[in-house]
Amino acid sequence: GLRNPWRFSFDRLTGDLFLSDVGQRIWEEINFQPAFSSGGENYGWNILEGNHCFGTENCDSAGTILPVAEYSHDFGCSVTGGYIYRG
Repeated sequence: GLRNPWRFSFDRLTGDLFLSDVGQRIWEEINFQPAFSSGGENYGWNILEGNHCFGTENCDSAGTILPVAEYSHDFGCSVTGGYIYRG
């Protein structure tokens, strides 16, 4: 699942979807869903936060889709969304 999908945008060229997801403790993430997807992807919340185990118990990430990017909360960073730029 997703914890708190703050913003999302479609790639205007391909139709792919990019989702920014605000983390609980340490990691913010950008998730990807291709245009040809029928939906229902499992992005790992609440087993994973970013590419990392969220808790110390039951970190079975089988069947989850890992983010294409992750950012630490260090220095007050947070993910807010954006657009694909080809320029």
